Amino acid sequence: MELIYNNNSKKLPSEIELMRKFNVSRQTIRKAYDILKEKGFINSKQGRGYFKVENIYNSKINKKDTIAIILPFYNNYIFPEILQGIQDELEDYYLYIRGTNNSVINETKIIKEISENDFIKGIIIEPTLDMVERDYEQIKIWNKLTNRQVPIVTIDSYYKFIDNSYVILDDHYGMKLAIEFLVNLNHKVIGGIFPITRVTGIRRKEGYRYYLKKYGIYDIKYELDIENIMANNNEYLNISNATEIENQIQQCFEYPIDFLKYCLKNILNDLNKATAWICFNDMIALILIDALREKGLSVPNDVSVIGFDDSIFSNISEIKLTTIWHPKYFMGKKAGQILKKLLSKRITKEKEIIKPRLIIRDSAAKNI
Repeated sequence: MELIYNNNSKKLPSEIELMRKFNVSRQTIRKAYDILKEKGFINSKQGRGYFKVENIYNSKINKKDTIAIILPFYNNYIFPEILQGIQDELEDYYLYIRGTNNSVINETKIIKEISENDFIKGIIIEPTLDMVERDYEQIKIWNKLTNRQVPIVTIDSYYKFIDNSYVILDDHYGMKLAIEFLVNLNHKVIGGIFPITRVTGIRRKEGYRYYLKKYGIYDIKYELDIENIMANNNEYLNISNATEIENQIQQCFEYPIDFLKYCLKNILNDLNKATAWICFNDMIALILIDALREKGLSVPNDVSVIGFDDSIFSNISEIKLTTIWHPKYFMGKKAGQILKKLLSKRITKEKEIIKPRLIIRDSAAKNI
């Protein structure tokens, strides 16, 4: 998805260019492009290549009946599909799209801007972690919007200081599915890798911890916080190109691929009893698989790995990823439906919790 949204040109790289860049087969690249075509993100012209489909998102608030969409990231990973669901449901509205980079400072600035503009008729937002947990200046701004009766729908999380409508995924249930599956495959040492700066990361970690304790196999040693393990590997920054790391941070949602792989390879030396790992999302799961491979371990023969989100990456990788399904498009569409009902005064509030499901592919196997 980064190739679509971070590319200033309408024309996308050729299959051969991507084969060289990512060191994968032409069949893999073609399959990825076919999936993007099926989802409506790109089209192809015979003999000319692939082109991105222009969207209708607005970069300025200058239209009546504008809906503000605020996400941690809007141009990569699962977020384009969430946006597509919102766009399809709110096709009669202008969409004003902003990304916060999961920063409370950025979010407060964006919300303040929106609160000062009468064109905004409703808001769909995925809150940052700090704003969910703490009392900041932003509370005053939300109160101002609430007093103006601007409807708010949050996705994947909700504010503790506003009784707002939301659409969230039952992350605890997702962890239950993953852990029960691995326990039934005879895995007794199951590691987990989660961020501590994302609301969903904390919820998934809590679910991971709860169900491992339920089975009596929880070991805190195998519960890893991404930010902490990267902070403990600062020497990598002295031997790597800082510009390249920054580029990867921008392109791979939050975490630079090579840096995270380096960190995981280091820490895996002390965690070799783990026969399975559950990861915060599919990107981290695939980086872990690569790190395990470079250490001479086979997935799933030596180690099983489960991702989360059922992203486009999970089914086009060399090892098809067992993962927890995330409703992406449906979540965006549902948020749009709720907002329309709020705008028409048909409801005053609606709270939707979606149950995920386990998608079984090739990255997990019985521990013998």
